[in-house]
Amino acid sequence: MILNKDIDCGTDYDPKNPITALTSLECVEPEIQSLYDACNHWEQNLTITKIAQGSYATILRMQMKDKPNVYTVWKLIPLKNKSGKGCRAPDQTFIEDAAAEIKALALMAEIEGFVEFRSARVLRGSMPRLLQNLNTDWEIGHPDEQTEIKYSKEQKWLLVEMSDAGTDLETLLKKGFPNGELLHTTEKGAKLAIQQTWDIFWGTAEALARGEALAKFEHRDLHPGNICITRRTMPPDEPDKHTIQKNTDLEVTVIDYTLSRATLENGEVLANSMKVGSIFEQSSLDPTDDRQYSMYRHMKSLIDGDPNAQHGERWHQYVPMTNIMWLYHILKFLLDNTEFFCANPTCKAFTIPKERKMAKRLAKILARMDPINLSEWLYLSAGDVVSEELTYKAGTERGVVSPDINDFADDDEIMAKHRRARWARCTMQSTARGSGKGQRGGRVRARSPQ
Repeated sequence: MILNKDIDCGTDYDPKNPITALTSLECVEPEIQSLYDACNHWEQNLTITKIAQGSYATILRMQMKDKPNVYTVWKLIPLKNKSGKGCRAPDQTFIEDAAAEIKALALMAEIEGFVEFRSARVLRGSMPRLLQNLNTDWEIGHPDEQTEIKYSKEQKWLLVEMSDAGTDLETLLKKGFPNGELLHTTEKGAKLAIQQTWDIFWGTAEALARGEALAKFEHRDLHPGNICITRRTMPPDEPDKHTIQKNTDLEVTVIDYTLSRATLENGEVLANSMKVGSIFEQSSLDPTDDRQYSMYRHMKSLIDGDPNAQHGERWHQYVPMTNIMWLYHILKFLLDNTEFFCANPTCKAFTIPKERKMAKRLAKILARMDPINLSEWLYLSAGDVVSEELTYKAGTERGVVSPDINDFADDDEIMAKHRRARWARCTMQSTARGSGKGQRGGRVRARSPQ
């Protein structure tokens, strides 16, 4: 089913005035405000820290000076028109793509595992001193992320406010949590225990599977910087046949839908136009970064090869196999940073049987998701990955499936059963409306087939 969320442009939308694609949305303030005036207000009332620099946005963490324990996150996006003056400006987002991202944020905020969207507004102006100083401070510690771009007084910006979803995975493994705490320090060079890798991967996969089932969602840019981790303050729900067993207090939130694709209940497709061809041409000497750039090219090859895609609307098509590509990227990143596994991919170094099974299981799933072997894939969506794990879990509990993970990996009959289950394509029922059973904090929790 598609999430019952209808997000339409208001009556003030004027095709001749592109910015109204944003200001006419109910979740965006209707008036364009001065960036200079906004920064003056921020300096007086807020403490602002730059926490990330993306390709098309600056990420800021804000806290109230009179309430220092209250945090929120801002995403500041420079905008450009589809045509005319400034349309070729680098590292800026087309207004129509920004509108699609806002709609996706509002849509996905109701689904567990996705960031909470709070508000958005359009600002106008060149970059004020406050933001220039934040960029300068940031570049001292990140010399490879220069932001020396000149903006005119007529530059438009989209400021998006979201909940603080925690520390992104990439930063977490480099520096730890903001308080200096590291995830794992047992083995020199290893930054994750296998239980942590298990929970982060399955938390990500389950979030994508819910997104597929409830909004035909594809992330299309799920690198480690777009997965945030926090420590759970409340005990997790008791595991059941619909959820995968977790082993730690880590909680996963998927963020940044700049390149994402989703479907509203009214049938409108939200998708980035992907007109910035440079993302398909990048390369890097860093293995993780280079693999990320390869994912864009693999994804483009998959989309371009879809015989059902209409010319000019290829990126509007629903192709959830793109989620598998990004799950592969994330799992490879996690395993490369996991104790024992990073130095010994055969898993023989794991002496505890449960940990060895986890490592073998994840290694097998990684091999099945390799984009190089696309024609041999057993998965067509993130829902398939989760469904297979649930099928295996149910089978072992009943004694139907051999507890030897290698036996399961080659069992065609069980694989066929999981393929038929098709978690993302079955009638996973949202209980967001009704009794509230299956919800946590008002957010939708999709159910797998009985």
